[in-house]
Amino acid sequence: MKSIRVIIFLLSIIMLQACNKNVAQMQVPEKEVTIQSYEDKRGRVNLIGEVNKAALLEAPYNGWFQTFDQYNPNPEMIDAIKKPIQEYDIEAFFGTWCGDSKRDVPRFYKILEAAEYDLNRLEIIAVGNEGSLYKKSPDGQEVGKDITNVPTFIFYKDGVEVNRIVENKVGKSLEEDVMKIVTGEEYKHKYADF
Repeated sequence: MKSIRVIIFLLSIIMLQACNKNVAQMQVPEKEVTIQSYEDKRGRVNLIGEVNKAALLEAPYNGWFQTFDQYNPNPEMIDAIKKPIQEYDIEAFFGTWCGDSKRDVPRFYKILEAAEYDLNRLEIIAVGNEGSLYKKSPDGQEVGKDITNVPTFIFYKDGVEVNRIVENKVGKSLEEDVMKIVTGEEYKHKYADF
């Protein structure tokens, strides 16, 4: 009788651990957005306005966005980022036509997911590349934010901009730049002195 109780107890512990593991692996569903696009003079279809990861996983953007799977962020920096990044809201401005955006937006997503960041606190906005859409979005999210180069990742704490990463990393890696911003280390983006 005692051995049956021990077996039931052990099975209960195993089941609780399995349930906890499944709960930890569940992610908050990504917010839904209305996807907009336009065709530029070269005949490329570009996203414009607010987008989400699901839109970037669709053709033709998935061709470059899938580099997400190949990027391995520095685990020590991810550990340093995990807790403090949760205090920030982030806006990302990018272009589906821009080589720097194609390189860094997938990496940025990978860093955020590795840090277990709530992607519902990320607003990612695609801007245009020509004419009246040049570095603009249809809803004007860029107005007053000095978006001169893309990608631009803006970090807000309590509704106030703390810092931003503009076009290219300054440190050895994108996650190093993120770490400096969210841990309060001194950081100046590439164009800060201009």
